[in-house]
Formats: sequence, structure tokens, C-alpha cells
Amino acid sequence: MEIVVHSRSNPAGHIDGWADAFIQGLEAHNVEFSVSHSRPTKAVPGLIVTWGARRAEAIKNRSGPSCRYLVMERGYFGDRFENTSLGFDGLNRRADFLNKDSSPDRWIKHGVGLIKPWNPGSEYILIMGQVPNDFAVSPHINFSEWLHNTVKSLRRTTQLPIVFRPHPRRPRRWEIEGAEILDPEGDLKSQLRKAACVVTFNSNTGVDAVLEGIPTITMDEGAMAWEVTGHALESALDPVTPSRLQWAYDLAYCQWTKEEIEEGLAWEHLRRGVEM
Repeated sequence: MEIVVHSRSNPAGHIDGWADAFIQGLEAHNVEFSVSHSRPTKAVPGLIVTWGARRAEAIKNRSGPSCRYLVMERGYFGDRFENTSLGFDGLNRRADFLNKDSSPDRWIKHGVGLIKPWNPGSEYILIMGQVPNDFAVSPHINFSEWLHNTVKSLRRTTQLPIVFRPHPRRPRRWEIEGAEILDPEGDLKSQLRKAACVVTFNSNTGVDAVLEGIPTITMDEGAMAWEVTGHALESALDPVTPSRLQWAYDLAYCQWTKEEIEEGLAWEHLRRGVEM
């Protein structure tokens, strides 16, 4: 299978160096590949490695059904700028990370101490904002409509105050009947700890909430916290608080440090999903 690594000539700061790290990892395994700085103009019947699911999908549409892609995106726990996720043919939980029933070794290496006991707050129900045109959101819902409908439904479900935390990249003035607006620049963990329940469409802040011990509702199967959260707004009154260990073990096999990618550890795991 032909492997093409797409390395942008002028990458944004948060993606700088990740393609080069992946290239080093392939070289560590003596894998043949090519490097491209532009989208293909002809079919590429192989594996495309690139940053961002939207870009990957555009490349796949040009290359045809014989093309697969491996998406690099920010990580899910710890310092998200110091880790990148690597999943086949999708974004977040819609990707294949080859991580089902993972061993605890990577969580022990990177995540020990991050899981707090379930300990919901009592001050409000917290709805998490997202970037409406983000690739995780826009193909599935109109975020503004979802938000207003969610507030209306919660208002019929609970007497607790409902608050909305806009995404820091979309801090525009929000006016939502039935909800207060939190400062998107406020400390996220402090805001989470006051919540009796967190509600999100599929934001990765759901992972933050679950690790912090706050019961969470996710409304889309693409949410990385899907397995350890409720999926109906009624569960705001009956919190879902399952064991999170196996979920955490699996999550640790979704992301890698730059050093691990350079050393070829990520490819050692991912190569099982590619017919060489």
C-alpha cells in the first residue's frame, strides 16, 4: 500500500513538526513512503497521512474509494498540545484507533492520577460550547439550534440553573433564553467542579468532565467520552457514573507524544490496520 504523508509547507503553530515526527517514525521501521505538500490531483490508492479530518476528507474525495486516511489531531487528555491523536478514516470516536480492550500500560505511563472519584457539584447544569463550523459539529447539527433546544428540554427536566460556557474560539455575545452565560476564559476545572452534570454534543471537554468526576451527557456517538456518559437529557437527574478504567486504557492508545511518534512506537501500534 502506498503511503503519502502530507506535510504543509507553512503549518500552523499547533501542528508544526507532527508530520516530520511521523516521517521519522516510518523511517525507523524502514517503511517506504512519499511526502506531499499539496492535495493530490490524481487518485492515490493508498494511505494518506495528514493533519485534520476536514483536509483528510477532501483528499479522500479527490483520490476515490481506494484511499484511506490517517488523521492527526490534538490529543484528548493531559496537555493536548503535547500529544496528537492518530486514527484511521474518521475524527474522534468515528476513527479507528485499533484500541479496543487495550492494556493499561499507556495509561500507567501517561494518565495515572487523572481520574478523580465521581463527585458532582450542585450549583448548575453546564452546557459546553463548540465551534459551530468545526468538522466534528457542522456535518451533524446546526449547533445554535441544538443549543437552544437543549436548554428548553433541560428547563423542563431540572430546577437547577442552566449555564452555557461558550467555546473560547467563539466567545461572541450569546443570548439564550433560560440559560446564564459563563466566561469562556474562566478556569475550566473550577467551572466543571460546580456542575451537577455536564452536557455536550460531542466536545472533548466531555473527557475533561468525566476525568474530573462530573457526570456527563454526550449527545453524539462521535464523542470520545461516549462509553462513560449518559445520552438522554433526563439522566441529568439520574447521573451515569460507570467504571472508567477500561475506557481510560483505550483512550491512552488514541494519542501519542511527538517523541513516541518519532521513535516509531505509534506506527508499531497502527501498522496492524494497514495492509502492507
